[in-house]
Amino acid sequence: MERYTHPVRVTGGMIRGLLSEDGSLSTYLGIPYGAAPVGPLRWRAPVAPTPWSGVRDCVRFGPAPVQAPQKPFLMWSEEFIIRDTGYSEDCLTLNLWAANDGAADKPVLVYFHGGGFNTGGSSCAVYDGTEMARRGLVFVSFNHRVGVPSLYTTPEMTAEGGCGNEMLRDAIAMLRWVRSNIRAFGGDPDRVTLMGQSSGAGEINALMASPLAEGLFRRAISMSLNDLKSAGRAPEWRALAEEQAMWQELYPGKTPEEMRGLPAEELVIRFPKAARPCLDGQVLDLPYREALAAGRSAGVDLMLGAVAGDIRIVNTCYGIFVGKVEWTDEALRQRPSSGSAMRRPLPSIRWRATICPMCCGRWTRITCWRACWLWPGSGGSVAAAPMCTITITCCPAARPSGCSTPVRCPTSSTT
Repeated sequence: MERYTHPVRVTGGMIRGLLSEDGSLSTYLGIPYGAAPVGPLRWRAPVAPTPWSGVRDCVRFGPAPVQAPQKPFLMWSEEFIIRDTGYSEDCLTLNLWAANDGAADKPVLVYFHGGGFNTGGSSCAVYDGTEMARRGLVFVSFNHRVGVPSLYTTPEMTAEGGCGNEMLRDAIAMLRWVRSNIRAFGGDPDRVTLMGQSSGAGEINALMASPLAEGLFRRAISMSLNDLKSAGRAPEWRALAEEQAMWQELYPGKTPEEMRGLPAEELVIRFPKAARPCLDGQVLDLPYREALAAGRSAGVDLMLGAVAGDIRIVNTCYGIFVGKVEWTDEALRQRPSSGSAMRRPLPSIRWRATICPMCCGRWTRITCWRACWLWPGSGGSVAAAPMCTITITCCPAARPSGCSTPVRCPTSSTT
């Protein structure tokens, strides 16, 4: 028999979630953070959720965003596949796990799923936040628009308020929800860390550069799609006009009204692999390098890393191989890297043990180095705050025998 939490007031109304069997943990699933982006709201900025009366049961994951049906492939096994939640444009929901320990001002970890900007969702088994919450975090995952419903843009759409970066506008709306509501769950809105893998990491990179996301998070952990090689180059965000031309070629002669009238199922048939966030002038107004050089996200701590397995796919693009390799200090200094000006170890290098959601709860070891980058053409000045480069390797499913390293989540660290 399901046990429910006490009602909690959030934006839109009252909600209740599920209690764990021992009552120590609360789980809230499918909390709306935006209204359904359908009809006239398709390809527009998200708006506040429609208020409801009474107490809303948030005990089931919301639908995954519209996309082609998923199945396991390569190293993405069953636990990386969306659970049976269905697919819908009405997908702007988030999930939250928090321990019922009476503590306040806990660090908050917001997880961004991967999926090549075209697929993915928050209901995958590996994104379960139970263990993170038991270790003192408030853990948040969320769904947002992906693929054509997110990235499609034309000059006519732009004139009506579209931008081609709807997934980023959804993420910003979610982070504003977190800032407004997280205290009700014991979280500190000033201690929010973003963590994402693959295209989720790409979204975090974009939010680092976005003027609309400033002040919404304090730390970021970017895994498997980040600047490990491109530290001296901007990520390849194209100009808005280039993105619009690509979409007009894919959907020739379609007016905004005709596109908004298409069934959602037709939007997953054609999707250009090159589609990604673009320089729309609103969400992203400057190339990544220029944005950081201008001081964007200057107060944000950034960790760069890679997920074992996933990096074996993208290493051909990024020129790196992490996986099960453990870099020594000397190897790290000698490893060639575009734009690298200086690498030096932290004053006290130490192994930390933590739980990584991308490793299905297995023990991982993380080692950190401080890395400062000089952008080409910057005149020798450091154009970004010191960053940590992290290498993750999985230990056995149980805690290693004789391991005395205490559990310590990266979000609670001051280094």
